[in-house]
Amino acid sequence: MAGSSWKPQEEERLIKELADNIKIEQIALNHNRSSGAIQSRRRHLASVYYEDGMSIDAIMKKLNLNSTQVHRALKRRGLLDKSDMGTQTDEV
Repeated sequence: MAGSSWKPQEEERLIKELADNIKIEQIALNHNRSSGAIQSRRRHLASVYYEDGMSIDAIMKKLNLNSTQVHRALKRRGLLDKSDMGTQTDEV
């Protein structure tokens, strides 16, 4: 069963909390959601940003994720395969 939908202002608050390095458990309490719901939304946002052309490095910074977490999120959503693992980063 899906939880309640995310309102734009709640999503903005989530992004700020992630950037401020607030622990997932505290963010979940702040939003009255489970830690799993916060993680799921973070993965969703990573895929949205990637589809919008944001680099993996920028996604990592914005959502406080490491490279492995971003790649896994994108692979789960079918946006990356093994041949794509090194693409769309800010590194040269």
